[in-house]
Amino acid sequence: MQANFSKEKDFFTIRTEWLKFKASLFDHNTGLPVLPLVLEEIRRLLEDRGQIGLIYLSFSKDGCIEAIYGWDVYDQAIREFARAIEQLKRKIFASEDILVILNVRGDEILLFISSTNTGDTVTEAYLEGLAEEIEIHLKSSMFSLYPEKIPQKIAIHRGVALIVRDPMIRMERCIYQGIEETKRIALYQIERREMKLLSFINPLFILTLLIFLGTKL
Repeated sequence: MQANFSKEKDFFTIRTEWLKFKASLFDHNTGLPVLPLVLEEIRRLLEDRGQIGLIYLSFSKDGCIEAIYGWDVYDQAIREFARAIEQLKRKIFASEDILVILNVRGDEILLFISSTNTGDTVTEAYLEGLAEEIEIHLKSSMFSLYPEKIPQKIAIHRGVALIVRDPMIRMERCIYQGIEETKRIALYQIERREMKLLSFINPLFILTLLIFLGTKL
């Protein structure tokens, strides 16, 4: 009896550990694998091709969707965001291309591109055009799914990079360097948007203040 209880306890312990391990490899919200799970697959792709493309896509951090509408609405938005990319991937991307989410419960998605739609080696110009096409598709999908106010707060930041095999550098580091490059590009987009907003707000604020003061004189 004691032996059976011990075996049952061991079974549930192993099952719990397995579920924890599985949860760390897949994002429950989107169903996408996280980067470490497919890193070896990406490494083989880079080894075979010599050069692959990377597209980084993320929700704007300044949209305040989660703060205004709650985490469940934001999670749903991310879920639909990932689903729209998956649908597009099935239509226009090669079967070798890899779609992952950077972290569990995250909002940053990575798309590793093996080749162009004609089978040629990817270029930065090709990636830029593809990223723009994806962004247009995503915004269209989000507008059709949500009330008018939410899509106005959705700004998709993106970055692209070429990852080139270098025999002097471990391939995993080449991959992570490519990811960091795309994130820097996306961050630069955020900074440019903020500067543009400030350049618009400041003159408008000053004009409004002058009008207000004029009415008080």
